Amino acid sequence: MEKSSSRGAEKTTKTTQQKRTRKLSEYGKQLAEKQKVKQMYGVREKQFKRFFKLATQKREGVPGEKLLSLLERRLDNTVFRLKLSETRPQARQVVVHGHIYVNGKKVHFSVLFCTRR
Repeated sequence: MEKSSSRGAEKTTKTTQQKRTRKLSEYGKQLAEKQKVKQMYGVREKQFKRFFKLATQKREGVPGEKLLSLLERRLDNTVFRLKLSETRPQARQVVVHGHIYVNGKKVHFSVLFCTRR
């Protein structure tokens, strides 16, 4: 019979086995969603505040949906949605480098809003 020695075994305690997870508050949930959207669209806080201000200026519609609509209408996101690039950062780089023409003119900034005709 073999005896197992306890020399090699690590000592585990209750604190290393379990971690307490707190329930997120409503503010925590909203902050996490905001950070997720900002990261997904590659927008900084100042730009995000400007988009939110635009979304809340008009009284009609839900501000959250209008905010996402504004973010979706950006030129870099449109390039991404048209599958002209694989990622949003790549789409932004394509736009900034001047590879995209809008109405026959070269565009160098990605904050241009695209609309349907």
